[in-house]
Amino acid sequence: MELANSRKGRIRRASREDAGEIGRLLSVATMRHLHSDWHLPVDWLGTPGFVVCERERADSIADGIADGIADGTADSTADGAKELAACLAVGADPPPAAWVRVAAVKRRADAERCLGEMLHLVLPWLRDSGVSILGWLDNGTWPEPWLARLGLRKVNGIITYRLDLSTVEITSRPFPAIRPATAADMARLAEIERAAFDPLWRHSQHGLLMAFREAMSFDVAEVDGRIAGFQYSVAGQDSLSAHLVRLTVAPEAQGRGVGGGLLSAALLGYGRMGAEQVTLNTQADNHASHHLYERFGFQRLIGRADVWALALDK
Repeated sequence: MELANSRKGRIRRASREDAGEIGRLLSVATMRHLHSDWHLPVDWLGTPGFVVCERERADSIADGIADGIADGTADSTADGAKELAACLAVGADPPPAAWVRVAAVKRRADAERCLGEMLHLVLPWLRDSGVSILGWLDNGTWPEPWLARLGLRKVNGIITYRLDLSTVEITSRPFPAIRPATAADMARLAEIERAAFDPLWRHSQHGLLMAFREAMSFDVAEVDGRIAGFQYSVAGQDSLSAHLVRLTVAPEAQGRGVGGGLLSAALLGYGRMGAEQVTLNTQADNHASHHLYERFGFQRLIGRADVWALALDK
């Protein structure tokens, strides 16, 4: 990957040696975005998809004085060293889709320009890696005009549902057969993901295995001795809540009660573990999932996170 000279600094690939500076940038950034799933930001370090904008500290401080003089936040010292003004990490897990995993800019005045220059540097690598679409999950932090000018367009949204477990009565179902997942199941679950979802929404075998190691519950449903769906969940923000991360049913098994069976088993499991409420996220256009969750008593919460995407033509 070639280096690029920005009007406000030097764009280059991030290295493992940048981990400390990136951590500091993330702690002070005016604008910050993290969408790492089971990964940590450092997991992407050393890949061509993780780049930084590096500036001379003296230049950065001069700009900081101009930006911060009104509120008294400007620094007044310089040591001639370099610092990171921005960073961007994109990662595909799995291809052909990638997501913006990390984006941070120290000062808002630099944000749109730095993002554009960093993105310009990583796009050729993404195309050469077989990535055909780049996604950005935006919770309203980043102005829509910026994303549009970077070439992204709004393609979907993420909505949240919540259920108070004390308000519903859940019973176990004889069909389908539900059992705890094992690590050996992950290849089949990744196969179901590929069949059930467009590339932007798929989980990889590696990602599923990472989830398996961290989940509070992870079940599979079997129909005629073959895995036909799965769910996994994590603890919520406190000890009295759970979050359903994923519920996926193989296309050939949809409409047969597999999703309902998995959801019933998950809800019963939450109750046994002492959870009092459960939340989940789903795509705004996944109407089949909306019907399922609402049938079980889930209530849709106000608000959504928009999903933006950039199609990568060769």
